[in-house]
Amino acid sequence: MIFALLPLLVVRAPIRVACVGDSITFGYALPEATRAIASYPGVLGQRLGGGYVVKNFGHTGCTIMNLDWLPPLSKTDEYKKSLAFKPDIVILMGGTNDGHPRNWAHKDQFEADMKKITHSYLTMPNHPKVMVMTPPRICTKAERGVIDDDQCNNVNQELPQIYRSFARSNALQLIDSRLAVTSRDCYTVDGIHLSEKGCLKLANQVAYVMLKKQTVHK
Repeated sequence: MIFALLPLLVVRAPIRVACVGDSITFGYALPEATRAIASYPGVLGQRLGGGYVVKNFGHTGCTIMNLDWLPPLSKTDEYKKSLAFKPDIVILMGGTNDGHPRNWAHKDQFEADMKKITHSYLTMPNHPKVMVMTPPRICTKAERGVIDDDQCNNVNQELPQIYRSFARSNALQLIDSRLAVTSRDCYTVDGIHLSEKGCLKLANQVAYVMLKKQTVHK
């Protein structure tokens, strides 16, 4: 009896994507019941489809800089869990809390602390790809005195230049969130944290870069 030879089906493991950052990544302003799917990592997972597993490792209130006021990202449980996740791709976004004048007095250490975080991923055995993303612009209409004019300037004007310099000098992909959430269309609930529409726009921008449909590294 002659049996036909059937081609072997190769099942590829899904690409693991870790979204790491602060309350904007976490989806702080969104309803708890829908946060998992409405936050930008949740929407990103839907956009990328079944070949990807996207996890949210956002920690509210954290900073990129390792200081002694707000919790540094590198000391949070979410950061540790992101390493244990063994991601293939890491999307790192932060800096909004670093922009507070009390923290920004130490801005000269921002790139060094960012490098420590990115290096911890790049040196993992599976050598994941690391993308760094500028945080969305803070709107001047922020409510309840959450921010002041100095923090607006630090985050909106100074931080993007630092991100661009860091991405260039470390050969990392830069995602510019401000191409999705512009100053004219500030989709936030309080001037800082993204609304569901803002998360949707940001997730679309990230998906475009990941799928190489457009380039935003300048």
